[in-house]
Amino acid sequence: HLHKPASPEGLAELIGKWMPLQQDKPRAEKKVYGADELRAAIANGELVNYYQPKVWTATGRVMGVETLVRWRHPVDGMVFPDQFIGVAEAHGLIDD
Repeated sequence: HLHKPASPEGLAELIGKWMPLQQDKPRAEKKVYGADELRAAIANGELVNYYQPKVWTATGRVMGVETLVRWRHPVDGMVFPDQFIGVAEAHGLIDD
């Protein structure tokens, strides 16, 4: 438990105890991916959506959800959108 007001030491102790539940491969190095690779990723279910709630801080109400897509590449690890969204747009794959 973290008692309030929080101290830097208390935060450091709490963070030091945290362990990720799932060990993903590290982020892929910057690489150019082609349309064929992206088509295969879509067909193989390698694109994963993460949902981030949009919260109105004044009330704490969830106002919506933002979807963040990641590509779990079987060899390169986690590929972030900046490495494949342009290819998807250029080749008409953005709605796939």
